[in-house]
Amino acid sequence: MQQPNEPVISAPHGIFVVGKTPVAIASKPNARQLFVANQDSPFLTYIDLVTQRALPIEVRARGCNALLYHAATDAVIAATVAGSLIYLDTERGRVLDEIVVHDSYFRMHPRENGEELIIVRGTRLSIFNIGLRKMRQDLDLKAEIGLVVELDRRTALVELRGSSARDSSTLVVMDLDAGSCLATLPIPSLAPGQLVSSQARGRLYLTNSRTGQLHVLDTSLRLLASLAIGDLPTTLAFARVDSRLCVACRREVVVLDTDNLDVLGRIARRQGGAGLVYDPSSDVVYTLNQATISIEAIAMESYQRVAIMESHVARTGDVIDGSTLFDAQNRILAIASAGSTNSREEFFHDGVLAVFDAL
Repeated sequence: MQQPNEPVISAPHGIFVVGKTPVAIASKPNARQLFVANQDSPFLTYIDLVTQRALPIEVRARGCNALLYHAATDAVIAATVAGSLIYLDTERGRVLDEIVVHDSYFRMHPRENGEELIIVRGTRLSIFNIGLRKMRQDLDLKAEIGLVVELDRRTALVELRGSSARDSSTLVVMDLDAGSCLATLPIPSLAPGQLVSSQARGRLYLTNSRTGQLHVLDTSLRLLASLAIGDLPTTLAFARVDSRLCVACRREVVVLDTDNLDVLGRIARRQGGAGLVYDPSSDVVYTLNQATISIEAIAMESYQRVAIMESHVARTGDVIDGSTLFDAQNRILAIASAGSTNSREEFFHDGVLAVFDAL
């Protein structure tokens, strides 16, 4: 329910049609350009926010599942569902190169150094150099790989999943250069939502949607606490230089003090899959809701909802991970929502992208 004095803000840049299954968004800094990947189409969508134009870019693939902008080469890199990486010229909208990485779908995670990708397919974890366009490490971890989070220049935390949903998952700290295991921790009944790392505090935070808990660990994988945080906790975001941790649950956002793990606030939110991002320039946390194509802004000063941004799109499509974006340089937030069939599955509505101005 809308609270008194909460301004409702429409999407000032309009609504763009982006195909039926938009799964990832990338932005080009200082250019007000967006690129949207479509899982079931041989086209990306290029959006110029200045001219309000949306144009297709053919990528010669059945579809793409991930995107990123690489500043050193001024290229957008797309991971295709067929197992390749495609380099796109952002000025001309054409394919520059295609590198075969695997023989089918994979996930990619950009590293903090900006020059490498962690690539995951099944049980394999690889390190790919973007500039050199080749692999420098390829490991078989002998178990299905789930979450992956880089801890520092050398190590990453990897979730290895059990052979069935009832089996324990194991968290592993990997030395990415040596390909060796540094620490392990089995966690039973784990249905992971998101894992984040605070290097300043030497802490890891992991949501468990099956148990409604937030697990807190150190970087040696000692379990420090398991907090009953709320109903279906999923996404996480740090605020105020990691001194606050925000947790998106089914109908609320919970704010914790990371020093003592005290709950500082519980703020009601609309139900639906949510991205969660912190904007330090306004000291606001945004929940980006793919199901309702709307955004709620929460002030960290008061732990209250201060704005609701509406797209006014009367459509509910499937919620797909990775379909939200916060571009701090261009001061925009974007939500892509998948299309949906009618009740008899006779036809698909197209997916849409809504773009909002940050506060």
